[in-house]
Formats: sequence, structure tokens, C-alpha cells
Amino acid sequence: LEMHFLYLAEFARNVVSFDEQPVSIAYRLNGRQRRYTPDFGLRWRDGRQWYVEVKPHELLALDKNQEKFEAIGEHFQREGDTFITISEREIRHPIRMPLVRDLLRQRDDTLLEALAEMENVDLGAFSTWGELSAELDEAFATACLAYRLITCSLVEPIQAISPIAVFKEADDVALFN
Repeated sequence: LEMHFLYLAEFARNVVSFDEQPVSIAYRLNGRQRRYTPDFGLRWRDGRQWYVEVKPHELLALDKNQEKFEAIGEHFQREGDTFITISEREIRHPIRMPLVRDLLRQRDDTLLEALAEMENVDLGAFSTWGELSAELDEAFATACLAYRLITCSLVEPIQAISPIAVFKEADDVALFN
């Protein structure tokens, strides 16, 4: 489960680094001092820091864990950071996860150099995957998606009629919802 989470972190264009068990904190719950270490820390390009707990859904749903994670979230919020919990329901979506893994495998330096040279292509002029793939060829269009220059729904199969859009920061945040 944690490895699959890291695929999402790597795919997110604005996540510049991620660390395993980055900090340990002290927090209070029910009048007692407790310690906690999040599974991951994500550093975003704009300087934001997220701390992440990856757990199976049935464990996140337990009242005692919800209370615990609420207290932990309040601690991180006071520090100016964000705390999220995420389960296999978000991480292992049956369409999104295989698609993200495939797109990560398709990233390569040659395509990245070609993408850097495409200044005269207005990706916003294309509204569907079919239009973009026909104009640029499918490998180049796939590279645009793999490097997050464009986005589309990752929770349904990509088809010629699939709507696409130029990447926005919110598209990265949506990976973790």
C-alpha cells in the first residue's frame, strides 16, 4: 500500500521530494502526551509540507483512530503544515493506479527534451485526447500526460473522446483524494 502511494507522489508534478517517516511529534490526546511518526512527508514546489498516514480503510474508519488523527492534524496545522490520511480506496483505484504506473514507466529524458522544445504548441487548444494524439502523435501526447503538462480523468480509461486540460496545481492535489 505504501509503495503504491509513492507512485502517486512521484507522479505529482509539484511534489519535489518525499521522505519516509520524516519526523516524530508529541501531541496530546485525552489528557495524555503521545508520540507519532507519519509514514511520509511530501515537500511541494511552493514550500508546503504535507505529512501522510497510509492505512487500510477499515483502520482509518475506527473511532479511536479518527480521534487520534484529528489531534495529529491539529498539531500539524498549528505548525503551518497539512496532515492527510489516505487508504487503499484512494491509492489503489483499479484504473488510476495501473495508468499512473504505466505513465511513470513512459517518462524518459529523450521525450522530456522534446517536450521542452515544443514552445510553439498551445496545449490549451486541444479539448480531447483524440485531438491531441492526432495532432502530436500518440507517443508525444502520452509524454505530455506522463510529465503532467496536460491532465485528464485518471479514474476511467483514456479514449479519443476523453476531455483533457492544461495542468493546474489542483490536479496534483486531486491525486491524493
